[in-house]
Amino acid sequence: LRIDLANLLAAIALLNLDRDRIIDNIENTSNRISKITESIIGNDISIRDIESRLDNNNKVNTTLTQQADYDMIKMKLKQIENIGDMIDQLDVAQLVAR
Repeated sequence: LRIDLANLLAAIALLNLDRDRIIDNIENTSNRISKITESIIGNDISIRDIESRLDNNNKVNTTLTQQADYDMIKMKLKQIENIGDMIDQLDVAQLVAR
């Protein structure tokens, strides 16, 4: 779930989309958001790997990705990671309490 959410946030940040444009892109294009996200992030990797790829992004040289706000993307990914860590801690606490 965190990886899927991170992929979506990265795609939205890369495209600088508002709510209406996000909906329009999802409904009316052939997975443009997914394709851009996959070219930057890839599939089935951790949030730390995503941050690393954003830091070392030498392979994708399009105007769109050069203008992306990578600091904002990394900040959102860090927030997701922190939430995931808290959820993991709560799960462990519940198991211990049982």
